[in-house]
Amino acid sequence: MKIILPHWQGRISPLFDSAGLVLLVEVEKNRELRRTTHSVQGDILQRVRQTLDLGADILICGAISGQLERMLRAAGLQVIANICGEVEDVLSAYGRGALFDTQFLLPGCFGRRHRSRGRHGR
Repeated sequence: MKIILPHWQGRISPLFDSAGLVLLVEVEKNRELRRTTHSVQGDILQRVRQTLDLGADILICGAISGQLERMLRAAGLQVIANICGEVEDVLSAYGRGALFDTQFLLPGCFGRRHRSRGRHGR
């Protein structure tokens, strides 16, 4: 499985639409195999193409515009939005199934349903 996490200064970027860097983490059987950093830039279509070209299964991000999210989902990427925190903490929480703890909710998103459906929908 491959997970994309947009990041800024060691934290999940507050808005995927303007994130410049993403971390691609390859995981197998809850064990990290490798991680690489990639640049994503340009307009919405370029950003979608660059993101999909990474071959990830899941995007874990902060806020994301509706249009960008719909385009990524339509292409089969699972999007888990409204997440914040240190990248390492978010990865760890995802691995333990604790990503939806309130400490990882973006401020103002408390109690809102997380959008996490997609190719691997729940």
